[in-house]
Amino acid sequence: MKNVFLWLWMKWEKLYERIAGIVYISDENIFRIALKRYHGKNIELSDGTLLKKGDEYIELHLNNKLATSVLKDMSPLSMLKWVKSSLYGLAQFVKNEPYVRADVMMGLTIFGIKGIERFGFEIVELNKVESFLVSIYEGFLYAIFHGKTKALYSKNQAKKFKARRILMSRKVLLELYGDAR
Repeated sequence: MKNVFLWLWMKWEKLYERIAGIVYISDENIFRIALKRYHGKNIELSDGTLLKKGDEYIELHLNNKLATSVLKDMSPLSMLKWVKSSLYGLAQFVKNEPYVRADVMMGLTIFGIKGIERFGFEIVELNKVESFLVSIYEGFLYAIFHGKTKALYSKNQAKKFKARRILMSRKVLLELYGDAR
């Protein structure tokens, strides 16, 4: 049954990629991106970058298919190195049109984000409605790809799987990862 859901999800994801303008950075990069227009409240990042209504931003998505195939055999240290390598790839990719117009990278996640700041990301809490909806959606994805529903809904894990927004300014991305490696 899990394989049927996984197959259906991958078909849906291909369609959604086309509709939402999501592009792959490379075959090895954990990130996929889309250029979007922001519609929320102003967000000021610690470096002074301001994201306001109407601004273009780069929406970050995980490459679920790649992550599922690679992460199961990867140690936590290897995973951190992969994320860092992917950020170098992201920095090179966003130097090109049309992405040069966006000053902020932003994504949503339910996963434990302990230590994500060391990569240059900032965490912004979602309001309760957004958090609930994103947690349900990403929890569903987690269950499809990993088959671990109990971990999502146990009281001890509730904080670990709380939806949050992660952001990084272009300035920080290029300062930390702008030189090709």
